[in-house]
Amino acid sequence: MESKYDRVAYPENVYLHSDGEMEDFGTGVYPVSVISRKPFHDDSINFGCCKVRRKFSTLLIIIAVILLLLVITISIGIHAAVSHQQQLQSENGTPACSSGKNPNAKDFGLLVQPMLDNAGSAICFQPYKPETYLEYLNSLDYYTHVYSAIPQQGDDYVDCKNATAKEGQKCQFDIRKFGSLCTHGKNYGYDQGRPCVLLTLEMPKGIVPEAFGKEDAVAKANLQNGEWSADHVAITCDGATPEDKKHIGSTVYTGPNNTTQGPIYISPKEGFPLNFYKGGNSVVPGVMVGFNDLMITKNTFITIKCVAWAKNFNNGDPANSIAYTTTFKFQLS
Repeated sequence: MESKYDRVAYPENVYLHSDGEMEDFGTGVYPVSVISRKPFHDDSINFGCCKVRRKFSTLLIIIAVILLLLVITISIGIHAAVSHQQQLQSENGTPACSSGKNPNAKDFGLLVQPMLDNAGSAICFQPYKPETYLEYLNSLDYYTHVYSAIPQQGDDYVDCKNATAKEGQKCQFDIRKFGSLCTHGKNYGYDQGRPCVLLTLEMPKGIVPEAFGKEDAVAKANLQNGEWSADHVAITCDGATPEDKKHIGSTVYTGPNNTTQGPIYISPKEGFPLNFYKGGNSVVPGVMVGFNDLMITKNTFITIKCVAWAKNFNNGDPANSIAYTTTFKFQLS
């Protein structure tokens, strides 16, 4: 007859002893080969609807941490490389900013300096940081050296004030014509936030500019502030757009010896002398343009457009030509 002790409901977390193992439970009811309880450990973790073993989840966490550290390391490396490249560019003279095309990329016409390689048409500087404008000063020194007294010595240089140079001769151009504001000694105004640029007018061989008449409609419309001269190619400079013109300013600048200049300083104010383009002369005259009240803001370019005015430039419309205009930009670096 079956005893009530012959059937036992075993829980899931049991450990079955073999017949050779002895276990005393103190009751004397169960056979020697019965069971004893042992804790059951579920080696898994629930992730949503999935179960993942603990060892596998630990491995996933370790891999995630390694990947995160790798991403951080790569980011730091990229940032360091970019910073190092920018430093090298600065040390090698490569400008920190660039915009547009170099306005001097033409065979003849109105040219402007200083323009640095790879900077396009941009001139970027900060008045209180000499390292940001030193290259511009060096460039202006280089291009104005030809107008200093020492290079213009010798019998081949002649005074062309009231004459033209014969074949094999050159016209003397007095550097003092640039005035007292845009000079080497005054850092061409860059340390005062009054940057100067040098304009030159290169003409194709055999072509002599023709000045507008004082009563010509073009002269009346564009040369009303004393720029017109019967024996010069007049120069005007202004903001390229109405928005750019707002940043030119209107404050009159008072320079040394109480000399006053408007917001844009042009010297010589008449422009380029016509007799330098006649005869055998090979010296290209220059004009300095200074911006006395330029309201430069960081990350904003101010675009300047200068025009050389002559009747035979672009059929009397030089302002709409590429050759006889030059466009460049200022920005705080």
